[in-house]
Amino acid sequence: MQILEDYFETNPETKPVFEELIKTYTMSNNVPKFKIFVKLDPSISDDRRDYIANGIRSSFRNDMTILVDK
Repeated sequence: MQILEDYFETNPETKPVFEELIKTYTMSNNVPKFKIFVKLDPSISDDRRDYIANGIRSSFRNDMTILVDK
């Protein structure tokens, strides 16, 4: 959040635009996310990996969001 606050201090005209863009989103720490990377222990079981992936998928808001399991 500090990064955004610092940016808004030097570019105050961008804050209203940003707030309008995000007003319908629910975000942790009020920071929008474009990507999230999750690194799992290489020895994790396939069942546990699927359990974690499904937990992440449950937070997706639409069909345009994808999860890539590599």
